Amino acid sequence: MPARLVKAEQLQRKARLINIIGFTLVLAAAVAMAIGLVWSRIADMWVLHTLEVQQTAQTLLISTRDAESALRSFLLSSDPDDLKPLDSSLEAARSELNKLRSLTADNSFQQARVKKLDDLLRAKAEQLSKGVVSAKEGQRDAALAAINSREDRELLSGIRKQVEAIFATERDLLAQRQSRAALLRYVLGGLIGFALLAPLVLSGNSGRLDPRSLERPDHANRGARGRIEASPRGGRDSAANSKDGSSGTIVGRHRA
Repeated sequence: MPARLVKAEQLQRKARLINIIGFTLVLAAAVAMAIGLVWSRIADMWVLHTLEVQQTAQTLLISTRDAESALRSFLLSSDPDDLKPLDSSLEAARSELNKLRSLTADNSFQQARVKKLDDLLRAKAEQLSKGVVSAKEGQRDAALAAINSREDRELLSGIRKQVEAIFATERDLLAQRQSRAALLRYVLGGLIGFALLAPLVLSGNSGRLDPRSLERPDHANRGARGRIEASPRGGRDSAANSKDGSSGTIVGRHRA
């Protein structure tokens, strides 16, 4: 087999390999884009999760304060209607605590804080119940002293500290998750850019490997020989040169 044909077959194999590599890289870019979209969706979900945990903890604190405010209003007005929000506020605080426990089920540190909140809420509910009983029995000063005591302030302060700790932990977790998501986006963006740019470079190189380019010199030579043979004097001059060994220039000079 002529060397030219062997080289042409080699170039064809290289061109097919380049096409396969290019297709694989484009497919990898598509997969990277899909992964990026999934991770972006997960990052958005974690943001919503953090906001929900923080809102739940904040609502728990507000409900606890509302319960105490209901007792204070009753002590000031002696109107039984002012006590109605107390029980509903305590129930709301308990409901938010259960929700908070469910939202932080995957975090042992947050679960420990929820446990402390549970103990503090039970103590606060018991204190408020004693204050209501004292107030209904006419012992207004004793009930007021109970909710203004050092123990009461410590209970509220403890609840507030646990809520703030939950807030801080969720903010830190969200920052870490966003940092990892940003790094992943950069990596995937680089991979996508490389996977899309590489096929363009490979396709440009594959154009240089066109085996048909090897046939162009032969076509040119055959075309030149055809033009010489087709000329009126080309055949005779060539025959004369072949017989006497003289060049076309000499023949032309002799004729002149």
